[in-house]
Amino acid sequence: MYKRLIEYLDDPSSDIRAGAAGGLLGFKKKKILDRLIRLYEEDPDPIVRLTALTVIKKLGKSKSQKYIIKGLKDNSSIVRKYASSKVKLGRNLKLIEPLMELLDDCDAEVRSNVISEIGYITRYLDISDSPNEAESSRRKSIIDKVTAAVFNALDDIDHEVRKYAREAIGNLDNEQAVEYLLEKANQGDIDAQRNLSYHEHPSLIEPMKELYKSENPKDR
Repeated sequence: MYKRLIEYLDDPSSDIRAGAAGGLLGFKKKKILDRLIRLYEEDPDPIVRLTALTVIKKLGKSKSQKYIIKGLKDNSSIVRKYASSKVKLGRNLKLIEPLMELLDDCDAEVRSNVISEIGYITRYLDISDSPNEAESSRRKSIIDKVTAAVFNALDDIDHEVRKYAREAIGNLDNEQAVEYLLEKANQGDIDAQRNLSYHEHPSLIEPMKELYKSENPKDR
């Protein structure tokens, strides 16, 4: 059965190629994965590439991340949308630059996906456990760059991107994010107050005490 599907990957019709690629999901064979990778890298149709990448993600496991990263630079926004929703930053700092480049993407969903992921940078990158001063400085520089990008997204033309930027600020655990959240919390922003409750930044100790003393029960 799978051999016939592989033959269909060369069909002149993009619909048939995409259908064949999707049909290969149930077969876990190395040569199938290799053929899907070639399809993803060479097919001119974005739907076919998207389908191939989706199956690669499910079949390839650890190997798939390489192609998800590649998908961030695909010339089709539908592929970039999928790739940006599946990429995981973790401690792979080499991903920072390609992700940051997508903050200028013409597709708002791509920008939203990127903002959502880079907002976790302070969870992945802890300055306090840096082995030396040079590494500490490097990590701080990266976090500052990401923080600036997230704050810039608050002015994005798309309301969904702005929403994800606000959520990302809630995930950032640094002084600039805390100051922003405190300002919003003091203005009665419930989301900001909730986000502050998850933070452990030392600058929060006294302000949180003040919020707790507030006459407004929502603040507490």
